[in-house]
Amino acid sequence: MYKTRLTPKANKDIDEAYQWRFVQAPEAADRWLLGLLDAIEALRTLPHRCPLAREGRDLGRPDLRQSIYEKYRILFVIQDRTIAVLHVRHGNRNSAEAKDLGT
Repeated sequence: MYKTRLTPKANKDIDEAYQWRFVQAPEAADRWLLGLLDAIEALRTLPHRCPLAREGRDLGRPDLRQSIYEKYRILFVIQDRTIAVLHVRHGNRNSAEAKDLGT
């Protein structure tokens, strides 16, 4: 079993997405947040099952992986026995850039 760790950038991403959703529909925002956090915790089991992220090589992070929750991409790396979630972004947005990963 792996541990999960959210970077400050990922925490900020999640908070911003939640705040936007909360303005739209408070009850749905709470359900979305709980589901997202469950999806992140699910990475603790077999994280290598998740595919490599398309922008990983271009960003110098060939180990960058992604998991999808609803329309959001959870971008993470596996470091020893820890899943480090670097960024959470809506799938309709362009590819992530280095600044999005906190690098």
